[in-house]
Amino acid sequence: MSGQIADWMFLLPGRESVAPDQMPAIGFLHVGKTGGSTVRHVVEQVHAVYPGLPKTLILGHKTRLPIVFRDAPHLRVVCTLRDPVERFVSGFYSRLRFGNPMLDIP
Repeated sequence: MSGQIADWMFLLPGRESVAPDQMPAIGFLHVGKTGGSTVRHVVEQVHAVYPGLPKTLILGHKTRLPIVFRDAPHLRVVCTLRDPVERFVSGFYSRLRFGNPMLDIP
């Protein structure tokens, strides 16, 4: 990775930058409207209870996998997928909430 931090890299909790020698082995690719906010919330809770666990690299919506694999070839990437119709309906209702995740609604 040529010693620099790519702009697509951040860790949970706290979204601090990733030092190249501390790169986690697993990254979570957050695909829009597939439960990524829930996964992020659960990961934050797990890290709060078990702070010694390896941190999770979160790859945001604009992340492109060819760049990830170029910069971090050892990284194993996981993601959640969803039925396309359910994802479309979820996106529609999300726009009604002005894009706020369900977790942000009291």
